[in-house]
Amino acid sequence: MMVSYGSISCEVENFIATVTIDRAPVNALNDKLMDELSTCFVDLSERNDVRCVIITGAGRSFVAGADISEFVGISGKTFQRLSLKGHQIFNQIESFPAPAIAAINGFALGAGLELALSCDIRIASEKAKLGLPEASLGIIPGYGGTARLAKMINIGQAKYMIYTSEHIDAHRAYEIGLVQEVVPPEELLPRVRAIAEKIIVNAPIAIQEAKNVINTARGASMAETLALENEAERRAASSEDKEEGVAAFLEKRSPQFHNK
Repeated sequence: MMVSYGSISCEVENFIATVTIDRAPVNALNDKLMDELSTCFVDLSERNDVRCVIITGAGRSFVAGADISEFVGISGKTFQRLSLKGHQIFNQIESFPAPAIAAINGFALGAGLELALSCDIRIASEKAKLGLPEASLGIIPGYGGTARLAKMINIGQAKYMIYTSEHIDAHRAYEIGLVQEVVPPEELLPRVRAIAEKIIVNAPIAIQEAKNVINTARGASMAETLALENEAERRAASSEDKEEGVAAFLEKRSPQFHNK
């Protein structure tokens, strides 16, 4: 069943939620759309049948950036509030219990790339263009992009992208580790769905615990991360799904996980 939030639609099928941003002409993120995105993820968090989320854009853009018309004449303090809102909403996605995959079908610029950076995995169409052009507008990537990009790729590459405001193509994004795969446009959604299907057959609790450790590891010491990993292992190993996974392996059958 498809649920509409205005400029966003969401459909859940076979444990996979597909969130599509559709705000012509280029899916620019305005304040209303950001609220819709937040509401969508709140609703998804209340379901027990979502084990992976795909985020994509309608038409030829993933998200071509923020709606710049909303920036005219606003103060630095107002920008700061917008930045905090962007942090909160993209943190919802980054910390969402199930993995999120960005299916980057076209332009992913500014806030659009920041949205993709909050996802766990990024798969790009050969026609995709990625960049953080905020410095050309007199601002910086303020929805978490400055921080996330610097932790995700080589710091020199992150500085190059932000300082120059340069757009890069999908193959260059793959070379620097910004996206995990590049595929022909017609294969993008089938490939992303195939990845999602590989994820959903595994134990949801184990995936969630691993995601929490991986996300925390970027800002923690090895000792801190190992302690988190050890505690996460205890929680995962205490689940009914662990018993099912081990039994299925020994009985040479496919496991049936129930997120318990």
